[in-house]
Amino acid sequence: MTEQSHFFKNIFSAFYQPNGKQNLVIFLLCLFCSASFWLFIKLSRDAQASFVQPISIVNVSEENVLSSVSHTAVRVTVQAPGIRLLLGQFFHSGDTLHFDANQMQSIQKGGELWHYLSSTQIRSSLARLPLVEGAIVGVAPDTIFAQFAFASIKKVPVRFTGTLSFAQSMGQIDAITLIPDSVTVRGPRQIVDTLRAVYTVPYNLNQLNQTVEQNIHLQNPAFAAGVSLSLGQVAATIPVGELRETTLDLPISIQRKLPEQRISPNILLFPSRVSVQVRIPIKMMQDVDLQLVEVFVECPFEVPPDGNRLKLNVTSHSPFVTIIRVDPPMVEFVISN
Repeated sequence: MTEQSHFFKNIFSAFYQPNGKQNLVIFLLCLFCSASFWLFIKLSRDAQASFVQPISIVNVSEENVLSSVSHTAVRVTVQAPGIRLLLGQFFHSGDTLHFDANQMQSIQKGGELWHYLSSTQIRSSLARLPLVEGAIVGVAPDTIFAQFAFASIKKVPVRFTGTLSFAQSMGQIDAITLIPDSVTVRGPRQIVDTLRAVYTVPYNLNQLNQTVEQNIHLQNPAFAAGVSLSLGQVAATIPVGELRETTLDLPISIQRKLPEQRISPNILLFPSRVSVQVRIPIKMMQDVDLQLVEVFVECPFEVPPDGNRLKLNVTSHSPFVTIIRVDPPMVEFVISN
């Protein structure tokens, strides 16, 4: 038996003696005190720790907007006694550190005017944080560059984006409504002045069988370039209802291929009316507007390849009316003297 195993055997045998429980308590107490003393020594020694500190630039003048910033956070390395670093990490709130735009210095860089926060400014502000109660060993990056642009404000419409699919015999029966239907945009003039609309985040729904009402977030067209929106979401209503098929008896019109083309009044079509099968919302069945669907032929310059037959063109002027079939698909024409 080795000397080490003999040692442990003596310890365990001591615990099984009549006063073994007392010996166990004493042993554990000594072990706890020893570990605490070791931990205290370790935490009393200097150590290094790193943390990420978010930063932002505030107090930008009303006529300007922050259009570009090189970094939105810095990594700080500090050296201090371990116990102080441990407590600092525990009480560190992680709040953003704000820098006044009016205190930034400027420099010409690449032919453009840039403003910057120097290493001294950054370290001075960091030193006031509760976590940084020791020596700052390093800050990366040590300089923050930013650009300002003339601000512009504009009101633009909101547009819905997304993919919708519907259950059988169901479909969209009216236009999607957005409340509000416009948003105020503020940002760099060169971006805002060319902006035509703001879009919702893509909203995809499948097998719809009833009207949907949902708040949808907006996409910021250029958040990184300093563009801001007056609101972050809109209330959308997607009208969904049942569809039915019906047949319309419609006249055929003659249209010009080119504006300068003259249509002869002597062109006659046979037949002059056709049947168009469409799929429409039920609510439109009672009072179908025949002008929603247009059937026409294009006036030929010469005899078409099919002889005296012309192909019918069918156009729906409503996104909620679907053309299924037209009968007949072609008509004959003659030019009378």
